[in-house]
Amino acid sequence: MELTELELSSAARCDAALISYPHGAAAELVAELRSGGVAVVDVSADFRLHGLTTYERTYGAHSAPELVGDAAYGLTELHREKIAGAKLVANPGCYPTAALLALAPLAEAGLIAEVASAASGVSGAGREGGDRLHFVNVDENFGPYGVEGHRHRPEIEQELAALGVEGRVTFVDLFGPLPEGYVTVPRDDPEALRDAVGERTAAVLIEPVQGEAGVFPIQDEVLLAAREACDAGEAILIFDEVQAGMGRTGSLWAYEQLPVRPDALTAAKALGGGLPVGACITVPELGGVLGRGDHGSTFAGAPVAAAAALAALEVIDDPELLRGTRELGAGFRDALAELDGVAEARGRGLMVGVSLEEGLDAERVAARALAAGLVINVPCPGMLRFLLPLVVGSEEIEIATGALRELIG
Repeated sequence: MELTELELSSAARCDAALISYPHGAAAELVAELRSGGVAVVDVSADFRLHGLTTYERTYGAHSAPELVGDAAYGLTELHREKIAGAKLVANPGCYPTAALLALAPLAEAGLIAEVASAASGVSGAGREGGDRLHFVNVDENFGPYGVEGHRHRPEIEQELAALGVEGRVTFVDLFGPLPEGYVTVPRDDPEALRDAVGERTAAVLIEPVQGEAGVFPIQDEVLLAAREACDAGEAILIFDEVQAGMGRTGSLWAYEQLPVRPDALTAAKALGGGLPVGACITVPELGGVLGRGDHGSTFAGAPVAAAAALAALEVIDDPELLRGTRELGAGFRDALAELDGVAEARGRGLMVGVSLEEGLDAERVAARALAAGLVINVPCPGMLRFLLPLVVGSEEIEIATGALRELIG
């Protein structure tokens, strides 16, 4: 075999080319080859994602945006016919290949697949060196990387959406084997939750309104099942109220509007009123679990942060403010539900999620909204998320609703 410098004039005489450049470097070469009529299989990530906005948010600027969306996704088990006739094939990533081959049968059977856990050795942890890859840190150890920001997650979400599974994928990528001890159950299945809690269960952790997933309030039946299972198994029930707490749902804590009370809850972000702070709040029976010096935290009870948290609590724990949050949120959801193109509007208080009708591009809606001065989050394909500030008024909500009427329609 002889290796020679690539000459595009010679490559143009080929029927097909396999490109193994890194993402960002491959796109320009692929564009030149395709303009010459050469069929291309691209190993990089440059053409795996069908949406330009998603690509740019994940990888940065694209040097051949006109080709984005043209490639067949190169997983033959899912796209054999399309690949056979394609002129541009985007080879899938390693994690998406493993995850999708496992999740696709569940999706096709109508089962909801929401979590993908994956593990690799050090060689799969990227090109950059660092302390985290040194032997002393890796040997007999296990650690996550790219948490909530791994570049393969949008790829998995895109392909699952094509199979009818809409939603944000919780993708956990780690060095080594998946640690035992954590069990995930479907969001709306109380029986699955009951079955997962046993005599060795220490705690059940629930986000009462799932924010990152697209704003999904957990059903009362699931919460009651969690409380009953914890009581029967002597486990503790923990609510993650980092997003839902501090007045966002119309009560100081989200659990105050629910049929159960947790044994502990976590709070952060809004708790500090702009300063970094976190807290774990428990019932009196758990107050002695952690003693002085048992647990340290950079953003815990430092004097300035604690003062900020007390000031934030004093302002937000206001019955009139919280009542207004509930009323404005209910009105906003009702208005959104009536818009053409909206399949569902849900949430609690000023924590609102919208599912768009099939065929509407949430990324495009959000981009157009931003150009019009309205900031909207897209937690997953086909969904919009609104986390309105507690100082919002009815006038601002009317303006936003009017803008969305034009943007979505």
